[in-house]
Amino acid sequence: MALTFTSVIDKGARTWKVAPGLSMSQIDMTTSTGSAGADYSSGFDLQGNAAKMGLTKVFSAIGPVVTEAGVVDGGVMGLFDGTSGKLRFYVVTTGVEITNQIAANGVVRFVVMGV
Repeated sequence: MALTFTSVIDKGARTWKVAPGLSMSQIDMTTSTGSAGADYSSGFDLQGNAAKMGLTKVFSAIGPVVTEAGVVDGGVMGLFDGTSGKLRFYVVTTGVEITNQIAANGVVRFVVMGV
């Protein structure tokens, strides 16, 4: 039960320094349990895993896309909750938070901004 993070995608590091201390990275996050297991728990905890992304504070996660996993018809949309620091997903057609739509070993790609 663990989330893994990498900013090396297609053999290239995708991290940009945008201001002193502030950086943006394109991240591939892999979940060992999927959204039905302990990795999700009302959202993937990005703030709790900030160090794994080379950050101390996550400000934003932009454009999350599930790149490898079984997804319901109509898809899912991801939203970053700045209060909890979690990346949460909802079924597009119903607006209901997902339960088991992201499979184990699913990959979610997003851009993260933080310090």
